Order: sequence, then structure tokens, then C-alpha cells
Amino acid sequence: MEQDWKSLGLDARLAWVASQVRSDVCVIDVGTDHARLPIALVQSGKTQQAIAADVAKQPLQQAQIHIAAANLSAQISTILSDGLAQIKLPEQADITICGMGGDTIVRMMQAQASLKQAGVRLILQPQTEIAALRQYLVQQGFEVEAETILAAEGRIYQALVVQFTGRPYSLSLMEAELGSINLAQRSEVLLQYVRKRQAVVKKWQQAKFKAGQDAAWETEFILLYQQILQSS
Repeated sequence: MEQDWKSLGLDARLAWVASQVRSDVCVIDVGTDHARLPIALVQSGKTQQAIAADVAKQPLQQAQIHIAAANLSAQISTILSDGLAQIKLPEQADITICGMGGDTIVRMMQAQASLKQAGVRLILQPQTEIAALRQYLVQQGFEVEAETILAAEGRIYQALVVQFTGRPYSLSLMEAELGSINLAQRSEVLLQYVRKRQAVVKKWQQAKFKAGQDAAWETEFILLYQQILQSS
């Protein structure tokens, strides 16, 4: 039976992240804010132990209040940490990082070599710089095991699950921006996102044309977006 994550306080974005967590491994939620995700995961029974981490004291204090209110202080510990800097990773862990910029996620990963151990997976939901994050991941030998593009709260989000294999590979421009799995599935949400992106890039292109500037990048992306739409 599929878990009703909405009843546990998660929107579609965090519900997908929660659905990707393995059963009975330690969950480390980086940038936990109010700790909604680790609380829901423990309440659902999917995991028994979680760590809620945040770089700022005030969100972490709010997380502690919510964890205590849910009577889960024995199962969810909190830690003040810039990314994963203050966290010793267990042999088996699923690390969730949601709502941060892709460049911030890259910086966190660069500072933590232990992410490359066999039992560690990352479930990432970047807000920006998604293409740069994907390129970094595959160049460093992280394999994308699952990904999605979905609508939640009036916005479109991407999220992905990665694990280190030590085998780097390359991505095309569109695979980096949209994800090879998402492209293969060609969901209506993906097509909606492509239409919106194409419209935005066309405006950039026209602005550059009017200013007498080179718009080769914009022109290339408009054509690539059009190819996706025509093949769907």
C-alpha cells in the first residue's frame, strides 16, 4: 500500500523525496528547517533513526520544537552543521538535501569525501543550477538512479537520487538540464516546463538581438527545446 505522505504534512515535492528513502536506514536531512521530512519518515515507520541538520540556530530550534511535539526526540537528533561538516556518516545512510541551490549542494559534496562510500545515497531537490549539479555529479562518478520533474504548490521542481559508482560519464545539454530519465518518460509536467523555458529563452534571445549581441546560446537552446516538443 502506498504511503499517504500528504497526511503526514508533506507536499508533492517532499513526498517524492520521502518515497525514495530506503527502509530502515539512517536518514540525514540537511537544511531541515522545521524537520517535516524526518518527522514524516519516522512517523510512517519507514525509518527508525534520523538526523535533522541545519546551518542556522533558529530553524534548528524550530525543528527541535516540532520533533519534541511529535514525541520523536529519541529517534530524531538535531545538529548545527554547515552542510555535512559536523556529521559523521554511518555506513548506511540516505542523505536528503532539498530546497538549496545546485551550487550550494556541489560545495557541500566537495567538502565531504565520505559521500563516496558504498552505502550512502543522496536524494537531492535543487532549486537552481540544476544542469551544473548534474554535470558535477556524473563527472565525479555518481550515477543517477532515479529522478522526477513534478508540480507542487504552483511551481515545477526536479529531484534526483544518486549514488557513487566511481564511473564518470557525460551528459548532453538537455540531459543535464532536464535529466535523461525525465526525457525518456516525457511527462506532461516536463513538456509544460520546456514550453515555459522556451518562452523565457526566446525573450532573452530577442533582447540580445535588439542590443546587437550574440545570441548563439539562446538560439541553440530554443532549437533543442523545440526538438523535445516536436518528438512528444
